[in-house]
Amino acid sequence: MIINMNKLIVVFLSFIILSGCMSMTPEERRAYNLTLTDYQVCEKLIINTNSPLELRQEWMTEAQRRDVDCNEYAATINAVRALDKLHN
Repeated sequence: MIINMNKLIVVFLSFIILSGCMSMTPEERRAYNLTLTDYQVCEKLIINTNSPLELRQEWMTEAQRRDVDCNEYAATINAVRALDKLHN
C-alpha cells in the first residue's frame, strides 16, 4: 500500500508540475529555458520523456541553440536518478 501511495504522489506531483509549465506562454517558457544550465536542459530532456511534445521540442531547440551534446550528461543524470530511487 505504501508503494502504491508513493507512486500516486509522484504522479500527482508530476501532473502539478507539468500543468504549471504549460500555464506559461511559449515566450515565457523560452525565457525560462534561457536561465537553465546546459545540464538542466539535458536533464529535462532525459528525465521528462512523457512531457508534452511542445515542451520537449522547446528543450530540444534550446539544446540545439547552445550546441549541447546531452550524451555528455546522460550518465550523470541517470546515476543521480538511480540514487534518488534508492533513497525513496
